[in-house]
Amino acid sequence: MEHPLDVPALGRSGVDVYPLQIGVGLEDVETFGKYLGGSAANVSVAAAWEARGRRGHTVLDLDYRPMFWSSPEEAGAQVRGSLPHVTVAVGNREECAVAVGETDPDRAAGALLEAGVELAVIAAEIEALVAVGAPRLEDSRA
Repeated sequence: MEHPLDVPALGRSGVDVYPLQIGVGLEDVETFGKYLGGSAANVSVAAAWEARGRRGHTVLDLDYRPMFWSSPEEAGAQVRGSLPHVTVAVGNREECAVAVGETDPDRAAGALLEAGVELAVIAAEIEALVAVGAPRLEDSRA
């Protein structure tokens, strides 16, 4: 089944911060939750989740930013939950360590492929890049 339409989503994505207490004034808020934000990001994520099973690639930029997480373990758990739903993962050594516990580019690529991505792209050094793709299984019924 062919789907000829693309979804261009222009704008900024970011992290929205919302109070976790409901029905209180801002001065009484004690804790906040962080969520993917920006309408462009929301539209892009929804479109990617919808289309993922039908065609094309869905790319996850591992983009670990410690100030947005309580710990690397929390960030890693969220990333690992996303990996089965994307076809390409892109990150540097630190981001791979958070995502799959590996800093060696080859081992990190292997762990990402094992988690379900089809292509792992790891920025290994300032001028080096490692890209490893999963082998495609040929249909033996032909």
